[in-house]
Amino acid sequence: MKGIATFLMFEKGAEEAVDYYLAQFPDAKVISKHGEGTDQYMAEFELQGHRIMAYNGGSDVFKFSMGTSLFINCDTQDEVDRLWEKLSTGGQQMDCGWVQDRWGMYWQICPTVMTKYLRDPDPEKAGRAFKAMLTMQKLDIGKLTKAYEGK
Repeated sequence: MKGIATFLMFEKGAEEAVDYYLAQFPDAKVISKHGEGTDQYMAEFELQGHRIMAYNGGSDVFKFSMGTSLFINCDTQDEVDRLWEKLSTGGQQMDCGWVQDRWGMYWQICPTVMTKYLRDPDPEKAGRAFKAMLTMQKLDIGKLTKAYEGK
């Protein structure tokens, strides 16, 4: 298959992580899996149409960092809330919509409207939404909207 995919190199636990990720997204699908139950596990899968590959690297050299994250656009607060809780379980909840999952992967859980707000040509509106985001851990669509509208 030609194209670009995100490649996640896990020290260990790739199989458990992939199964967990697949369970969190209703439209997720497996493209291929190899080496189930072994240290040579490798999978290719899709989350919301984004192709991802995962592999057990077997070395503590392979660590995730905030320099690379998976960004999720969420249409509703329920979706933000659900993914925030599920992906941070056993990991860490962070500022500005970021979580780190129990395998160390970083995710940005962002309401779709936030992207719209930040792209607004009115710098005051965009700035108010951005400043509101900086005060939050899990992003709250209602509060972001009020800030954006100047209320």
